[in-house]
Amino acid sequence: MHNIKSRGRPGFTLVELMTVIAIIVLLISILIPALSSARTQAKKSSTAGLLSAVDRGCEMFQVDFKRYPQSRGYNPFEPQGDNILLMGAQWLGLQLVGPDSRGIVDWRDLRNDTNDDRVIDENDWLEWYALNPANPSREYTRMGPYASVEGNAVQSLVTYPNVKSDVGDWPVELSDGTSDWNNERIPFFIDAFSNPVLYYRANPKVDEPFTTGTPGSDFVVGRYDQADNAYITGSSGAKGRYPSINTVGWDISGVGYTGNFAHDLGDLDNDGNADYVVDQLTFPSPKTFAAFVCDGNIFDTTEHNGQGRLWPYKPDSYLLISAGEDGVYGTMDDLTNFRTSN
Repeated sequence: MHNIKSRGRPGFTLVELMTVIAIIVLLISILIPALSSARTQAKKSSTAGLLSAVDRGCEMFQVDFKRYPQSRGYNPFEPQGDNILLMGAQWLGLQLVGPDSRGIVDWRDLRNDTNDDRVIDENDWLEWYALNPANPSREYTRMGPYASVEGNAVQSLVTYPNVKSDVGDWPVELSDGTSDWNNERIPFFIDAFSNPVLYYRANPKVDEPFTTGTPGSDFVVGRYDQADNAYITGSSGAKGRYPSINTVGWDISGVGYTGNFAHDLGDLDNDGNADYVVDQLTFPSPKTFAAFVCDGNIFDTTEHNGQGRLWPYKPDSYLLISAGEDGVYGTMDDLTNFRTSN
């Protein structure tokens, strides 16, 4: 009887292997964008939650202080003669969570005057939050924190590079000051894309939409001042309360920028004509601060012989702006508390 040798199972042919690989590549090409889209959507939802939490915090702050958090002014920890400005994003963090995330001392109350000179100045602010206070037995009542946020949503420039390292160098003014709580240590909120949340408070006592001109000459106070976050967004100068700010801003996108500003909000209006703010007859050019925060519906439906009227969103409260996935403020993917098309 002859032995019959069993045949081994034949292997895959080259064509079969190439077909399987092609299928795998196809599936990966379909899956990766879907996963990326899902991650982006999750970050958008998380950012919307953050803005909602900050909204609630601002409303609670308003109940206690009878006004919304301010968005402009000098660093209260520095001598006022040094003119060390804080941006709106920093003012928001300072007031809603406090410099050390334990709330904020009521700076309006003279009972918190640390040296009883009847003046609240930088010496008081430094003593309130000192690690080693000069008078440890004296207590200063904290208010807040007003915003309860998760994870890494509160940062300062000291800690921010640990969260997002692929960004351009920040303007030196953002870290000005020599005190223990210089600008570099003031907290601010960041969205789920690790970008600072901008904050602008309205000035409801005035009738013009935007602050323009140079203080002391053709200065016009508006509901919103583009300069409130100018070190971050960039500014054309001489079109806000702080005309000395003339900067391209901070490239937080990490991919470089083109044009005059790192962000579309860098220019108040790029047609070079500030008169439109006074007569309110011309809708601002696209890719500008004015165009981004103006309510086009109001422009289209109000008087002035059918030519329209400029008026910002939320003219009686405040604006919050997240740069979104692209890291550029003033673009269509921004998330805000006032635009519903995000």
